[in-house]
Amino acid sequence: MKKILLSYAQARAFIKSFGVDDLPEYKELAEMFPEYLPQSVEHYYRYHKTWRGSLHFFSRQAFTTGRQSEYLEKFGTIANFALHCRSLNIFCPKDYQMARKNGVALPKTPEITFKADWPGYKKFWELARGEKRPKYLSCRKFMVDVRSYKLKEINNSIYQKLRKKEGKQHLWHYDPESYFGSIFPGIHTLVPRTLKEVIRITPGGNKVIAIPYDKLRLMLKKAGVLDITDYTVWQKTVCPQAPPQPPHTYGDAWKGWWHVCGFESKLENLTARRLWRESKRKKKKPRKSPVKYLPPVPEKIGLAELLLAVSELGLISRSQYEMEQFKRIQTWPLNPIKFYGDPSLQEWYQVFGFASKNEMLIAQKERRMKKVASI
Repeated sequence: MKKILLSYAQARAFIKSFGVDDLPEYKELAEMFPEYLPQSVEHYYRYHKTWRGSLHFFSRQAFTTGRQSEYLEKFGTIANFALHCRSLNIFCPKDYQMARKNGVALPKTPEITFKADWPGYKKFWELARGEKRPKYLSCRKFMVDVRSYKLKEINNSIYQKLRKKEGKQHLWHYDPESYFGSIFPGIHTLVPRTLKEVIRITPGGNKVIAIPYDKLRLMLKKAGVLDITDYTVWQKTVCPQAPPQPPHTYGDAWKGWWHVCGFESKLENLTARRLWRESKRKKKKPRKSPVKYLPPVPEKIGLAELLLAVSELGLISRSQYEMEQFKRIQTWPLNPIKFYGDPSLQEWYQVFGFASKNEMLIAQKERRMKKVASI
């Protein structure tokens, strides 16, 4: 019998009519109706992207433990639980997990505990944050705000403690490197640095005093460095003691590549780069004609010489003439009728010395017959 497997909703209604509420009973029912029910129910409906979980498929309610029921009795509604999270400065899933690890009494799965009125995580965090909650600071404002505390050193644990101590959970993101992406230079840059304290760590782990910013600016201006590409080559070949990534090394003193290269404005830097490109651009040279490199072309022979040569060779067809013309391409014209333009030379039979076209055709036929007879 041909299989006609039911859709997710049809299969759910089908097993519900038989009172099936777990997987063993479902497998027994699938053996009875293999043409309607798949053997591997989760795998089949996941493949078709309709699977919503065993609790939903078997129409069962989530199991609520005693601890979860205590949370439900304590808070009552999801709105009260969101207010409780706001009072603890919990505004995102990371804050929620950290609070549970620190021993704060919170349900592990709030979507199951408050299943009756659960609005979804997105709306839940909106309730927890409140309507007047400002967004996270931009990357630049965030770095300025953290540097204002003038920390001597910083790492992830120190950052989390400072974030919690100052109550900045709603302004500073839990993981700034993943939140800001490539525009964030790194958590180590949140420590304010002065020009005298700038250091560079070599691959071997040694701390080397880097060149001060003002001195580096003078060196680059004297060397004629215009952009980051020129700086990379200059740092590797001329001055290895210069920092490979000056934006990260100099921190607050950094103003941009145009400034470190010795220019007063970004427009001045762009103008210098454009002039440099124009000076290096190769001008197109006029194309030289290849004619003068060819050997001199001999002149074509006259009409009388051509007709004499054709009669001596015994040519009686155009194909024979073209083959001989290929051998004498420098002196014989491809089409003598057009080349010479003689009024007495109008047809090809006149080139071969015949009085009419029929006479030329008869001669061609006789030559073919002789060739066949010789074979």
